[in-house]
Amino acid sequence: MADRFHTLMTEILGHEKYAVCGSDYGAQVAAQLAHAYPEQVIGVHLGMPSQLPAFQGDRYWDPTGGRQIPEDASPELRADYKWYDETLVSHMVVACLDGQTATHGLNDSPAGLLAWLVERWKTWSDRYAKFEEVWPVDHILTDATIYWITQSIGPSMRAYKNAHLYPEPKERWTHPAITVPVSFSLHLGDSASPGINTPEQYEAVMRQIGAHIYADLRDVNVHHKGGHFGQWENPDAWVNDLRRAFRGLR
Repeated sequence: MADRFHTLMTEILGHEKYAVCGSDYGAQVAAQLAHAYPEQVIGVHLGMPSQLPAFQGDRYWDPTGGRQIPEDASPELRADYKWYDETLVSHMVVACLDGQTATHGLNDSPAGLLAWLVERWKTWSDRYAKFEEVWPVDHILTDATIYWITQSIGPSMRAYKNAHLYPEPKERWTHPAITVPVSFSLHLGDSASPGINTPEQYEAVMRQIGAHIYADLRDVNVHHKGGHFGQWENPDAWVNDLRRAFRGLR
């Protein structure tokens, strides 16, 4: 995906340099672009951290790496970890291990496809907001119709397994993986942040884990409003962060 986007930007659209942003799986693609093409990518803005290389190793399907919930975890932290495991981990396990099987059922049933999509939108959205106020029915039906008409639920799931099957050659890896300027927009309502309850905690964790991935980590913007789909749930914050991240980069 990253290679094709780079071809689009440079050979087809004719840009000598460009910036890139993304979240969810798009964060993986954006991070890979920054890693593979640091001479052309002037900066990257992400909605979630992206471990590179992704989906490798014996437990490539498990983002927890086999982590157990600490025995001394508080009830609140235990509940956070369980929520993360049950809402996000299950999605990646199915996509990595049984994505093609699920594809046939979802492509065959519009009710099944809609149930699959709405479950993710509803459980991954801002934990502190009302789902119906954030996601208009027309938007849900439009998105679901695009998946249905194009039969693209399968490719969206198969991307996880393909990242495992076709990794970048080891000789192309650097440490840290990303050397261009990196900024983030993060949201406290995201289920992907168990045990994090304040912007200060989120920024501290990101700067700690980010040091192994990003050589030039700049802004870490954390917002109270929004969940996993921050661009939709809090678009003004996302746009302002993105403009600040790229302003002045050359």
